Amino acid sequence: MRFSEFPFLRYLIFLLLGLALGYQVSPILSIWLGGVMGVLWLIYVAIILFLKNRTWLTPLAYVQLILAGVFVIQLHQKSDSEETILGTPFIAEVLQFDVEKPRSKQNLLQVHAYQKDEKWINSSEKILLYHQDSITLTPGKILFIEKEAELIQEPKNPGEFDYKAFLQKRNIHYTLFHPVGLKVIDNHPTSNTWLSPIHWKQGLANLIQSKLADPQAQKVAKALLLGQKDALDKNIRAEFADAGVMHVLAVSGLHVGILVSVFLFLVKPFKLKGGKLKLYLMGVVMIIWLYALITGFSPSVVRASVMFTLITLGQMRDRKPSIFNVLAFSAILMIAFDPEVLFEVGFQLSYVAVLGIVLLQPLITRWWLPSSSWIEYLWQLAAVSIAAQLATFPLTVFYFHSFPVWFLPANLLIIPLTFLIMQIGIPFLILGWIPFLSDFLGWILNAFFQLELWILSLFKNLPVTNLDELTIFPLTMFCVWALLLIWASWDLFPKKRLVYIACFLTFLWAGNRVIYSWTKTNAELIVYAGDKGFALDYWDGWTLKSWNQGVAVEELDFKVKPNRILNGWGKWPESLQAFSLEKNLLFFPELELLIDIERGMIKHEYASFSKVEYWQENEWIEQEKNAPLEIGNSSVRILF
Repeated sequence: MRFSEFPFLRYLIFLLLGLALGYQVSPILSIWLGGVMGVLWLIYVAIILFLKNRTWLTPLAYVQLILAGVFVIQLHQKSDSEETILGTPFIAEVLQFDVEKPRSKQNLLQVHAYQKDEKWINSSEKILLYHQDSITLTPGKILFIEKEAELIQEPKNPGEFDYKAFLQKRNIHYTLFHPVGLKVIDNHPTSNTWLSPIHWKQGLANLIQSKLADPQAQKVAKALLLGQKDALDKNIRAEFADAGVMHVLAVSGLHVGILVSVFLFLVKPFKLKGGKLKLYLMGVVMIIWLYALITGFSPSVVRASVMFTLITLGQMRDRKPSIFNVLAFSAILMIAFDPEVLFEVGFQLSYVAVLGIVLLQPLITRWWLPSSSWIEYLWQLAAVSIAAQLATFPLTVFYFHSFPVWFLPANLLIIPLTFLIMQIGIPFLILGWIPFLSDFLGWILNAFFQLELWILSLFKNLPVTNLDELTIFPLTMFCVWALLLIWASWDLFPKKRLVYIACFLTFLWAGNRVIYSWTKTNAELIVYAGDKGFALDYWDGWTLKSWNQGVAVEELDFKVKPNRILNGWGKWPESLQAFSLEKNLLFFPELELLIDIERGMIKHEYASFSKVEYWQENEWIEQEKNAPLEIGNSSVRILF
């Protein structure tokens, strides 16, 4: 196997180098960069047409790919830098159907114009709306809103989920809670048409809701078949996550693969050949991308759609494209449209999982050769699950700090059941307009989804469903992947060289851990900011001690515990001793700190510490030690 056999993989590497360079250099005029790329392209064409010596073609092509990466980043940064301050009132268009939440309904608005200084100013800002109005909002309705929208705030605490960055990737910068009294002033005709994909998706969602009797089954069906996960209960999400089958809910390559297999299976009895077969395969390609459109073009669906499109088109020419070229080509397309997709967890998990299956699954199947065909099928399925988990567990631990213990038996049960559900669900969505047939298919689907939820409830009741509060460092993560690559390359490269690389990686990891333990601060205090109070974590180098002043229990899970996990402080802290001197004064003798609860201030005249930092813009910013210490607006870190 030679690297030259995978051209798109090479192209992807140089494009990624350009993206990294684009994030480092200062913003430049995109038109000038585009001009340079155009000149290089003309030189490239001239060399092909007029010169016999084409030595410079390859390096020139790679330079263009690097510049293309920089160019994509420049265009993206230019669009992100445009910020507006919304005035009130404003006129906005509804972009979605209402999504039911526990205490409200959620929707997405696009502002057309807002009033400022008695003038109307055009705008394209998006607002995440929460309302409790009796009015049902549908795409195309025009609202006149007099309530001020709020800018989404950055996280106040280290390790807290960055909801602002999450929404910014969707170009959403504002939220608005408007309980009642929404004013509909018009209805946009171009958005409110049955030709719109969002109306197709809503129509299919209504079909599922009308034909499936169990409300929980309806929610899972919408997530699994249509990619609508907004209405899922937290308990259902937790059951899928704890069992290690959360990927079933995320519409991905599994679902697209089943979709393609259904249509390729249906054509076999007709034995189509020549032009008829090509026409049918083109129809399958159109269905693949229609499904991707309906499910929202998630990274995993786009990757799978490109992959199965190339595989389907390859069947027209009796060729099977390399999976590495297919993956690299799909990644290049997605990055070209939006380079920020590189930082999305779904994108990373999707590609890492497929690479793990391609590289490791053949090695795992060699461990055992079953004699029975049914046992072999289960073993192949188990090998796929093991390979995907081996490749993705560093990412899942890095982002979610947990690992599902029962992932293997859960996947052996849930994936075949999901295959059956998709085999029935696809005809159900297509033939839902036929009364009795849709009722019959809906009854079967409802039973299968209830069975799936029952199986998950069994795993939920097992002891130790997952290992939680885990942490992994980036270097450890890349060392694990490198060792897996060495295993996958064991029969392809000199074994002595691979052993040397493995030893080097082991010493690199061990050295990094030793340096980290030497340089780690022995004692520090974190004052977390809650909605209506604050919490303290004091780490003395060996033991964690904490104090909670008005932080709700549900807040601790996403405002305090993430930082404990990242630092490896454990989950059972001791109580930090404090004395109430007056009504609003707390004195911590071990820290020599006095906190004025009413004023939100830390008095530290007698304390001895080396550094004070505030959590701002997702990093610790050092402050003057003698400056007043305010709490409540963001976390404070005191190093002793």
